[in-house]
This record gives sequence, structure tokens and C-alpha cells, in this order.
Amino acid sequence: MYALIAILGVTTILSRKHICAVLFAVAFFISIYNPALLSKNTEAVRVCGCFCLGAIAQLYKDKLPIRHEVMLLLCLQLGWVICLGI
Repeated sequence: MYALIAILGVTTILSRKHICAVLFAVAFFISIYNPALLSKNTEAVRVCGCFCLGAIAQLYKDKLPIRHEVMLLLCLQLGWVICLGI
């Protein structure tokens, strides 16, 4: 995933927030609903999906209000999802 971010940065696609957000959102939804579509290792695809969600948050950090309580709840929820394999 870091290589993908590097490629997007070098090709200046990363500076176009809307295009990157769409690409990352598609990867995130594929990782949630059909991870076997991308790889046989579905857990790795799910982790990549979470990475994409974080990348979207980083792209729009100037527009997203961040509250530590909400972030903690999201992390706890995500932890249960990963532990249960949902």
C-alpha cells in the first residue's frame, strides 16, 4: 500500500483529492464486501481497505473535524470487526 501511495504521489494523482478519494473508496468497499476479488488472502485485503480509509481521512484532514473520543470509538469498533472476522 505504501508503494501505491508513492506511485500516486510521483504521478501527482495524489494532489487530486477527488480522484484519490474515489480510488480509495472503491478499494475500501471491495475489501469489505468481496475481499476475495482482489486476493486469496482476504485478511490482507481487509487491512488494505482500512489503510485506504485512513488515506482518505488524511487527504481531507483540513475538512474533517477530529474528536479524540470519536476516533477511540472507531478504533474499538474496528478492532472488534477484525477480531471477529466480520
